[in-house]
Amino acid sequence: MTHITDGGSQANFVDINLIDKLKLNVINSSSLRAQAFESSFTQEQRRCVHLTLSGLWSKRSILITAFESNNSYTTYPAATLEISQFAHKKNLKLAVPPDNSSLPIELLIGGDYYWQIITSESSIKLSESFVKVPSMCGWILSGSRTHTTITDNTSVHKFSVQVSTDCLNDQVCCL
Repeated sequence: MTHITDGGSQANFVDINLIDKLKLNVINSSSLRAQAFESSFTQEQRRCVHLTLSGLWSKRSILITAFESNNSYTTYPAATLEISQFAHKKNLKLAVPPDNSSLPIELLIGGDYYWQIITSESSIKLSESFVKVPSMCGWILSGSRTHTTITDNTSVHKFSVQVSTDCLNDQVCCL
């Protein structure tokens, strides 16, 4: 499963096909009000699911609550030549597609779980462009993606989330 962590997102989203494929535990259905940039609001009922994210090496796991999403996200791009060469030189194993077989993003983890995934260990500056950020899933190589060409149409989405109190109560009880 390919995921991105976005500390600025107000909610978590999981691909609708992944919910069915993994038979994730649906805890309820909530009204989700969304608005794409310069578009009208849409309001739809969305399933709210629990899923467990586990670190392969850390053996840590967290329970995440996420809304289903039937949006098509851009694929996770393959590492640029610059990034691949840098990782090879530093003996880093990247968790990105090694070739042009870009993988779909199936899980967006928002700010409410961001600091449970990113650990308290210090980041390590590797160069002027790259930093290793520690996470429960291993090191994240963070930095600029120079020489990257975006060939897809760019889209901007704004989400306004209204969550039923049942879903919130489940999250608060876990804290």
